[in-house]
Amino acid sequence: AGDDRQGAVQEMYRVLKPEGRLLIAEFTQGHGPHARLRLHRSTPDDLLSQAQELVTTAGFAGVTSGPTNLGWLSTITARKEIAS
Repeated sequence: AGDDRQGAVQEMYRVLKPEGRLLIAEFTQGHGPHARLRLHRSTPDDLLSQAQELVTTAGFAGVTSGPTNLGWLSTITARKEIAS
């Protein structure tokens, strides 16, 4: 599964035009009535950091992550720099 995710992020990098932006939404642990959405995931606390590492490894720059106004969803943003 990890190799599939890395391949997918590398493909995103390949097809994104220079200066293009990437946005990934990832479920997080969350609280409240939607917290049960995460029960099917095996490692909820680590998924966001794993996804962020995949984005960095693929070559994206300016990688950041943060919460949304939904307590159970976070985002990762990055950009593809112009090749020098």
